[in-house]
Amino acid sequence: MSIQLANYAGKTFVSDCIKLATYSQYSHSAALFTQDMEVQVDGKTHFIAAGSVIEAWQGGVKLASSLSENHSSGTRVDLFEFKKHLTPEQEQRMAAFLVRRIGQKYAYLNVIRFLPIVRLIMPEPLPIRYNRRHVYCSELVLESTIDAGTPLLERCNPWEVPPRDLPRSPLVYLLKTVYTQ
Repeated sequence: MSIQLANYAGKTFVSDCIKLATYSQYSHSAALFTQDMEVQVDGKTHFIAAGSVIEAWQGGVKLASSLSENHSSGTRVDLFEFKKHLTPEQEQRMAAFLVRRIGQKYAYLNVIRFLPIVRLIMPEPLPIRYNRRHVYCSELVLESTIDAGTPLLERCNPWEVPPRDLPRSPLVYLLKTVYTQ
């Protein structure tokens, strides 16, 4: 298995706000590459080193060199693996989807919709809806699994899903917990 789901229990004020707003222990989701991988995207080969992470983070979708890059030291990260291993083709599709999104802007406005006060004030559907040019963390991960043909969750839109929901998928299990350096 070359790709795992990484769910962070962040320690910053912003992370605490996300956890509070989504009634969750998690504030962030990312895709962790556990093995070196060559990914074909638009006729070009991209190399992703083992230990690298692709995540939608402040400023946009990024390729980070490790789980720790961009995150506070000592942050708990729960790593989830697919119960049924993805085929090499599914892993390629998932990785290619993620690589194509590097540089895409972060969906700050879409995250606001998780705040309880916003839910109380604004009727559904919220005017802050799906914006294809912007993406947030759990949305990116869920979309990548959909593109690979193995959606973690069904009957929901990716832009509706907070980090809390991804580990609830019956397709994954908690492999281990690690801490950022």
